[in-house]
Amino acid sequence: MSKPPKSTKKRKTVAPPKNVGGRPPNLPIRPAVIRAKREELRLSRGQVEARMRALGVNVTGSTIYLWEKGKHSPSDESLAALCAVLGLKTSEILVESKAKASA
Repeated sequence: MSKPPKSTKKRKTVAPPKNVGGRPPNLPIRPAVIRAKREELRLSRGQVEARMRALGVNVTGSTIYLWEKGKHSPSDESLAALCAVLGLKTSEILVESKAKASA
């Protein structure tokens, strides 16, 4: 028996996500904390967006929505601006890793 001919199609390789700012991409966040604090301050997503843009971070209300739903995580720069706008510490938004929790 002969082997079937090998495919000549090249497989696409997908590069792994880049390590942005020294932390893994899509670091787990606490979406409920972001939304609860925004609502506590009686801010709309548009107002948070405007305040973050004033700090030099370009985001949209849709991006903030995705953070609040846990579908995306903010970059380091966005996280810092979000914390400044909402008056939170980064440790209040980021989920502590199990390795750090057991140390």
